[in-house]
Amino acid sequence: MINRPVAVEVAHDGRVIGSVLPPHALPTASSRGLQLRCDAIFLSDLHLGSRQCEADGLLRFLSCIHPNCLVLVGDVLDLQALRHHSGCDAPDVERGVVSSLLDSETSNLFERLLQGLSPWLPEHHRQVLIRLARLIDLGVEVVLIPGNHDALLRDFCPRTGPGWRLCRELAYRTALGTHILAVHGDEEDALVHLHDGLVQALVSSQETYTAVASRLRGWMGRLAAGVDPARR
Repeated sequence: MINRPVAVEVAHDGRVIGSVLPPHALPTASSRGLQLRCDAIFLSDLHLGSRQCEADGLLRFLSCIHPNCLVLVGDVLDLQALRHHSGCDAPDVERGVVSSLLDSETSNLFERLLQGLSPWLPEHHRQVLIRLARLIDLGVEVVLIPGNHDALLRDFCPRTGPGWRLCRELAYRTALGTHILAVHGDEEDALVHLHDGLVQALVSSQETYTAVASRLRGWMGRLAAGVDPARR
């Protein structure tokens, strides 16, 4: 068990971006009983609701951490992908998010989001929200910062509840005295401020491509499994 204060930044695919620990010191799925205890962990671009979300690896990571503070730095939800998958029910997706935020100040935010978005989220994405809710129950403070894919959340900033905060940015001071400004950064990027219809079309194309590529990989994997190893 790691007891000294550390700060870790991990990308959505599990890569360690910045840490005062070497990558081999981080817990893995095979590290049974090992739990990373630290001051803060920063995660960004989870994209829950998108086919590109690495939910299985993310869930394994979340299952073996216990920071004092977990900062989710933008694009935690991919509302644009959820609109694509929900089709004509797109307004219902946004109503689910809105009702969750309006009613969550006295309850666990992620339990409310799970309740509001369950009809459109795959099971392993729902499990991620369940784990985030559980971390709050365990005493972890979770800070949620909106990004361009969940920009709707900015309309509710700042907002707080038991064990969580919703804010546009976070000024964080590490145990070593380093100051960190956590912000998604899309508001300073002119390229992401495209016409909403064009953005949605791009997201829909990306989701369709990912689905086709996934099916193709599965077909090639099954094909390779039936080939004589000597002839591969």
